Amino acid sequence: LMQEQPQDPSLLFAGMMPHLQGLFSQKPELAIRQLQVETPMGTVSGKLHMALTDVLNDAVMQDPTMLMDIVKIDLDASLPKPMLMGLLSTSASNTVMQIAKAQGQELSAEELAEQSSALMQQQLQGLLAQQLMVEQGDNYATSIHYNQQKLMINDQDATPMISALLQ
Repeated sequence: LMQEQPQDPSLLFAGMMPHLQGLFSQKPELAIRQLQVETPMGTVSGKLHMALTDVLNDAVMQDPTMLMDIVKIDLDASLPKPMLMGLLSTSASNTVMQIAKAQGQELSAEELAEQSSALMQQQLQGLLAQQLMVEQGDNYATSIHYNQQKLMINDQDATPMISALLQ
C-alpha cells in the first residue's frame, strides 16, 4: 500500500534525516569527469565534481543551511548558442504567458512571439553582462566553483548572490 505524503514538507525531511546522515557520514563525492554529447545544434560538454569536505554532524542535521559550509562544487559547462537560446526562449514564453494570464490579457501568437523574443534577448544579455555565461566560439560556457561559502562564476566573485538567494 502507498503511504500518504505528509502535508508538512519538514515532516518528510525529518523522516529522511536518519538515512541522509548515514549516507553523508562518509563524505560522499559525485564526479562526472567528462560529459560530451553531440546534438544537431552542436556539442554539449562539461564536467562536475561535488563533495562534502566534512562529515555531517548533528549541528548540520539540525540546521541544513550549515551544509553550505561543507559542500564543494566545481562545474564547467558549455552548450551550443542555439540550445541556450532555445531554453531561454521557452522560459521567456512561459513567463510572458503567466504575466498575461495574471493581468487577464490574451495575447495573439504574434504578440507572444514578439514579447518572448524581447525577454529572451534581455535574459541573454543579462547573463553575458554579468559574466554568468561567456561566449566561446559557437557555444556559451560557464565555470562555477563553490567552496566554504565562496562562489566564483567565470573567475568573478559571485558570493553576494548566495545571500540574495537565501533571503
